[in-house]
Amino acid sequence: MATLRPPAPPAVAGPPPAATRRRAGWSALSPLARELTVVLVVKGILLGLLWWAFFRNPAAPHTHLDALQVGERLVVAAPASDAAHADR
Repeated sequence: MATLRPPAPPAVAGPPPAATRRRAGWSALSPLARELTVVLVVKGILLGLLWWAFFRNPAAPHTHLDALQVGERLVVAAPASDAAHADR
C-alpha cells in the first residue's frame, strides 16, 4: 500500500522583485509627472555633459587666481551716496 503524503503548503508570495516594484511605482505616476521626470533627467544629463566638456578644467592651466583678489573684485562695497533710504 502506498503511503499518503500531506499536500504541499501553498506558495507564499514574497515581495515583488525590484524591477516590478519600480515599474509599478512608475506607472502610478500621472502622465505629466512621468514626462516631467524624463525631462528633468535628460536636462541633468545634458548639463553634466556641458560641464564636463567646458568647465571641468581651467582654460589655462598655468593661471592661478588668488581667492582674496577674486573676493575683492566680486564683493565691492557700495558707495555711501548710493545707500538706499526708506521714503515715508
